[in-house]
Amino acid sequence: MYQYSMQIETLAEDSRMISNIELIDGCFGAPLAELSGDQLEDIRLNLIRSLRRIVLYTVKTPVSETEWYRHIFQNASFLGITHLKIDLVALKTDTGLAEILRMAESFGIYVVFEPGFDHPIFTEEFYFSIRTEYTKIIYDPMLFVHHGKKPFLDVLYKCKWKDDVLFLRVTDALFDSTTPVALEHGNGEIKECTSTLLARSFGGFFSFIPYRTDAPVWNAVSEFQGLLSRL
Repeated sequence: MYQYSMQIETLAEDSRMISNIELIDGCFGAPLAELSGDQLEDIRLNLIRSLRRIVLYTVKTPVSETEWYRHIFQNASFLGITHLKIDLVALKTDTGLAEILRMAESFGIYVVFEPGFDHPIFTEEFYFSIRTEYTKIIYDPMLFVHHGKKPFLDVLYKCKWKDDVLFLRVTDALFDSTTPVALEHGNGEIKECTSTLLARSFGGFFSFIPYRTDAPVWNAVSEFQGLLSRL
């Protein structure tokens, strides 16, 4: 069964009724790998009291820094983080990535990647060359609209990794200006992407991020619930 998740900047930010949260490294005032035991315990208690869990944590540390990742995984495990996103800026080389994926499996934490156009090393062939039981995909339709691609017809429908999509960003934008817009008011084909994943027994997360400047993220949640009711 699918779930919702929401990206927030700090634990002090309200995620309303969405208990699955997404954070970016540095949100605690220091990198996850550098947090002390007392700091980690305070964060863990905050999560328990607020009935939230970190389902996605993004890091940009180069994958060559394997010892640093060891500390990341140790602290992520203590906080109950279930998925670690390695930003593609960390993949200037794949040196160390195999070791990181072995760490991920030993800690039971999934490593996820978000395909885009700015990092040519991450091709479909590359992904399948490093794919394991603990690798998954984040798919953001808006990133492909920005490059003139139809997110469903040109990408998701044709790709081989669609069954590995675990996070679908709930976004939309227009081809001509790449301006973010309300759901189903742009070229993001969010309805088609959602329908296809659900038809394939999608059990991941519909991910809400603050992608618009003219409306709060809650608007996208409401719009998406309306979309789901029509499927």
